[in-house]
Amino acid sequence: MLRVLATAVALALLPAAVASADSLVYLKDGNVWVSAPDGSQARALTSGADPKLLATQYSSPSQADDGTVVALQGDRLAIIDRGGAGPTRYLDTIMTGKPAGVSAWGPFDPVISPDGTKIAYWVGVISSYHDYGSGYDIVFAPGDYIVYQDARTGQHLGFTKWYGEPKWLADSTRVIASEDSNVLSANVVLASVGSDAQNQQWFEDELFKSAPEELTKPVGDADLTRDESKVVLLQGGTNLGNGGSTHGKGNRILIAKANGFDKNPALCGMVVDAVGGEFGTARWSPKGDALAWTEGDGVWTSPVNADCGIAPKLTIPGARDPYWGPAHPADPGAAAPQGGQPPQQPQKPQQQPSGPAVAATLAVAGKVKRAALVRRGLVTTVTCPSACTVRATLAKGRKVVARATGEALAAGPVKLTLKARRKAVRRARKLTLTVRVTPKGGAAQTMRKVVRLR
Repeated sequence: MLRVLATAVALALLPAAVASADSLVYLKDGNVWVSAPDGSQARALTSGADPKLLATQYSSPSQADDGTVVALQGDRLAIIDRGGAGPTRYLDTIMTGKPAGVSAWGPFDPVISPDGTKIAYWVGVISSYHDYGSGYDIVFAPGDYIVYQDARTGQHLGFTKWYGEPKWLADSTRVIASEDSNVLSANVVLASVGSDAQNQQWFEDELFKSAPEELTKPVGDADLTRDESKVVLLQGGTNLGNGGSTHGKGNRILIAKANGFDKNPALCGMVVDAVGGEFGTARWSPKGDALAWTEGDGVWTSPVNADCGIAPKLTIPGARDPYWGPAHPADPGAAAPQGGQPPQQPQKPQQQPSGPAVAATLAVAGKVKRAALVRRGLVTTVTCPSACTVRATLAKGRKVVARATGEALAAGPVKLTLKARRKAVRRARKLTLTVRVTPKGGAAQTMRKVVRLR
């Protein structure tokens, strides 16, 4: 693995280790875990995720400064007990109970604000509807939208148009948002809660184009340090015309110095050649002196000095999607005590969440020939625990290339075939299958699977 520094830095000047007063929450085997940043004191916060049942698994964990943990399960937000009792309650998203005729996908990447009062996530939609559960009018033009909700009540707090991948700033009122496919507007912007389209443009992918390159590579999924002095982001392995995306094979992590949103950040370092070929989202530590990210073999961390010098190492093998927070791994909201010993964990009452019941199952090939996808389609079989309706989409990045619907009048399998046009998948290496199952009289669930093309 090659680690490239744009600035010559003596590694001996780097901190010996990442500070351990903070904590990482992350995913392992479909469950949410917490540990110290060095991987010690690791313990599971949830249990029961079945590797074969996507609907039982968690994704995109994040944590507030007081240690409150939020993760996505299906299309609902799970508020998770840090003591290990699992979810204590669920919040619906705008995708929960979505009418069958609405073309939309998500939610993705939920993040709780540092003060624990708000949650932001993003969705992709191409139609509008009325959310009868909340009484909220979901009125969209085609595109990506960031959705803001109250973390305590679930109340909708508005939208940010045309962008996704929100990352909270320290004040818990603003986010950094990204859209790697933008051409005529900034790829990374500053947005406020409920800002609609009133966003402050920050920088474009052109900023990071090297001299020999004829076309720019997409950038996005940016995260900013709390003091707003450094930004980290992903850059695609090739240009958009060749199927480049910030999330995909050959991408890399860029580190840049920031000096206000009216100035372009200055590139000062990068990380390339990920294990497995792809980097996941990089997250700053609360002090802005370290990073955590995912590679094919697990969670990596690295100190980052003032000149962007790094010393990466594999920290938690087999884990992914790390999120850094200031809470101690053993006690939410408590600072690390003198002597490095964790405080005594108080006993918390066990609460039964109103989560999903018996889950539907999904069977689909993980790899398919491109020609077969165009001629015969991708065959997907969903087994429902009761009468249900099933809607499936196949997407290249955020663009839907195929759709199918089906219905079961009783418990049993529903077979769907999704055909894509040759032009739509010509350069695609992988597609995302999203299946939404709505059982009769039950809560809807969403399952996703990556399908690789040969």
